[in-house]
Amino acid sequence: MPYMKFDLHCHTSEGSPDGKVSVFEYAKILKEKGFDGMLVTDHDSYRAARKWRESNDKQVENFRVLQGIEYDTVDHGHFIVIMPENVSPKLFEARGMRLKSLIQITHFFGGIIGPAHPYGAKFLSIMRGRESKYRKYLSQFDFMEVFNTSEYISDNEKALRLAKSWNLPCTGGSDSHKTDTIGEAYSIINAEVNTTNDLIEAILNRKVIRVGGSQRYRRKHPILTNAFPLGFLFHFYNIFLTVIATPVRIFRKAQLSHYMRRHKPRKPLYWLKENNQPEAASQRRYG
Repeated sequence: MPYMKFDLHCHTSEGSPDGKVSVFEYAKILKEKGFDGMLVTDHDSYRAARKWRESNDKQVENFRVLQGIEYDTVDHGHFIVIMPENVSPKLFEARGMRLKSLIQITHFFGGIIGPAHPYGAKFLSIMRGRESKYRKYLSQFDFMEVFNTSEYISDNEKALRLAKSWNLPCTGGSDSHKTDTIGEAYSIINAEVNTTNDLIEAILNRKVIRVGGSQRYRRKHPILTNAFPLGFLFHFYNIFLTVIATPVRIFRKAQLSHYMRRHKPRKPLYWLKENNQPEAASQRRYG
């Protein structure tokens, strides 16, 4: 079984307002650095993944560009969502859902969800909130990002301890938005991964055997990272964008709710290797 090297947290200029690198350039740089693939996790957008699929000249051979998303919830920060192949709910491109709804919809369609940088900056990360509010969700996650190069070593270590305590599979990614930080983190996968179905199966079956990379924490100042004024401003920025997206989100959620009431949930993808999947994980998904 080949080992594959992926960056499982990538932002592009096509999908993230703060992204500085096109998906094509991103893939080329990662390929040059020895990576086999990337998971595009733009903020509330699938545009980059669509652009990659629609291109006739990808320019990067033997490299996998998989579709994911980093969804900005209105109540608990950022979450990485990976959906099965050819499943990309339009609702996920309208920011501002609550975490409870995001989890329900993700699992209904056979996808997986996990916190991005769980101990990162305030208002971006679930573990920076009140324990009484976030603890009930920990048992419903399918994995956890435990290595993010933009976070402090101590915060990544706390994320790893938390994942182990909840028996969650672990992932790692660079969270890069510009060229000079691309490839600073990796996830080594002991499986052949060519599609998001393969990636979901690999994560749930704990085939991500190692995560790591370099730290960018030295470029950040702890006072600025979690300062009240900056966090407060971002909180209102997020609320503002949420309000702007409200009409589209309400319409799309109504459409999706109508569909979900009339259809059964998709069969979880890990049924392919059910014997290798810990019982706790199947309970987490639909228990």
